[in-house]
Amino acid sequence: MLGAIALGVFCRLAGFDPALPARGALAALAAATGPAAMLVLGAACAGLPRARPTGPESLVTAIKTLALPALVGLSCLALGVRTPGWALVAVLLAAQPTGVNAVIFAGADVLARSFASRVVLASTALALALVVPLAVLGTR
Repeated sequence: MLGAIALGVFCRLAGFDPALPARGALAALAAATGPAAMLVLGAACAGLPRARPTGPESLVTAIKTLALPALVGLSCLALGVRTPGWALVAVLLAAQPTGVNAVIFAGADVLARSFASRVVLASTALALALVVPLAVLGTR
């Protein structure tokens, strides 16, 4: 996945514009990533005990979903990012929920997977409450 992101950035910086047929296929592939990630998350969390996030999960969620975007926003200001759109994108990306990779990396350790799945759940809920208003406010 990181390779694809790097390739996309490289192509954009190099001014590469895919031909019309490739553009349609790439757009369809891009549209499928969200649902595919949810499917993988569901499969990774299947069979884990259901529990509400506790203190440690809440702390990790707050750091990832609240403190990290604030730090990114302050970094944009400190670095002199002059285009508000770039700063908004950076903050919105930082505010995204914890990904399914945390659950996958936890592997066979049920306690680690359970912890990671609760962080994913909590950060997804918090990100929905945070990212949508940020995006709406940022586009005005």
